[in-house]
Amino acid sequence: MKNPSSYNEAFEQLQKLVAQVEQGEIPLDQLADQVKLANKLIAVCEKKLKAIEGDLEENKED
Repeated sequence: MKNPSSYNEAFEQLQKLVAQVEQGEIPLDQLADQVKLANKLIAVCEKKLKAIEGDLEENKED
């Protein structure tokens, strides 16, 4: 999976990863790596959302 440049890309990758885990498509040997990837994708989503929240707060004060 490539590094996401947007919230939507990160969220889509995360959804695919969750679906693979739920369907048992990820071998147990790779599960730890996939969990690390999921954590990185979640961090990207959180960062993007916090940036948007900051922008909204900034605009609210104007």
